[in-house]
Amino acid sequence: MRVLVADNTGLTKDIQVEDQKVLQTYGKQEEGMPINNLIRIGENYFVTSHEDFNVRLFSLTDTTYTFEADLKNKSEIVSLCHNENLIYVLQKDGTVSSIEILYHDDMPYLEEPELVIKINATQANRARLNPFDTSKLVVLCKDTNPQIIDLKEKTVCWKARNVKNDYLDLAVPIFDLDCAFKSETQFFVSTALRKIRLYDTKVKDCKPVVDHQFEHSKYPLNNILISHCKTLIYVSNTEGSVVCLDPKKAFKIVGKLKGACGSIRSMVMSENHPYIATVSLDRHLRVYNTNTNTLFQKIYLKQKLSAVVLIDENVEERDDQEDLEVVKPARVTKTQNEVKKSALEMRTKAKQARLRLTFEKKNKKVKNDTPAAYEINEEYEDEEDQANEEALEDEDDY
Repeated sequence: MRVLVADNTGLTKDIQVEDQKVLQTYGKQEEGMPINNLIRIGENYFVTSHEDFNVRLFSLTDTTYTFEADLKNKSEIVSLCHNENLIYVLQKDGTVSSIEILYHDDMPYLEEPELVIKINATQANRARLNPFDTSKLVVLCKDTNPQIIDLKEKTVCWKARNVKNDYLDLAVPIFDLDCAFKSETQFFVSTALRKIRLYDTKVKDCKPVVDHQFEHSKYPLNNILISHCKTLIYVSNTEGSVVCLDPKKAFKIVGKLKGACGSIRSMVMSENHPYIATVSLDRHLRVYNTNTNTLFQKIYLKQKLSAVVLIDENVEERDDQEDLEVVKPARVTKTQNEVKKSALEMRTKAKQARLRLTFEKKNKKVKNDTPAAYEINEEYEDEEDQANEEALEDEDDY
């Protein structure tokens, strides 16, 4: 498997996943010019967007070839989409532009950007093309409901209405971050307020068909993907968690992809194989097997990473499994009496830690809202939490 990974220094790396090798590096390392977005164009080219309001075209076969298009509107580029010979660029102020890809002597180059539409939004966050109808572009914003742009007519052809007010009869804030299409008319949206909504453009009132509050995390849900079977969704957050949810079972968690530390900056799924690639703020590229919920490969890449794209999805299965990090721990065979005894010991240890905490506070005459009290709390609460976790693990193993 080969992947392209972009970082915040302006470099894009071609990586062989199985061998953990960097095959090639593209671009120049420039301070303050991170890559915001990365998309693949055909088999031999890819496009990046940078903080200097430029869109750059690179060749996978010729590292010296590059072509640059400068956007006239000086607003941050938040999303890139590709359809045939057109690149669609969404900027933070709501401007959607198109850049045509032309060829001269079998070498592509970028035309001057043309304005498609300027939507009314305080902060645009992401744009996604409908894979079932590539003439439709979904735009997600802050304080503005999702809307679909007809790229041929250059107009907004559908716009969602406000969701139902909360229990205080106040308007629910809108802060959409990503979306994924389930069908031609249905798409899921994940938000910074831990909401997962399902919209259907056939519904007359244009309100969410499903509006679910994800209670298992307190961090924004910044990426969402649809599984190959179209019945499950993968959601990541800014803490580093990636979970698999079943919408038919009230968004129950049916799998976890563990290991990441820090915000998941980008997440992509293989079209023909059961693999998901992620990059996070801990500077690691991770590839997971979605059939077994295991970590297939983990690679440290030095720089802070911002985007990932698959090049070659063919995976070479390795015979040696020593380097593979298994997400799910092996089950420990214990009798029921052994489990109860071990759990009771851990619970007793936790209670003892709590009693020692209370005694030390009284003995040292420490007030609750002082630095000394916080140090004592951290010392004994860590011991208590560890004991409780071990007790739960013993019960789960049985």
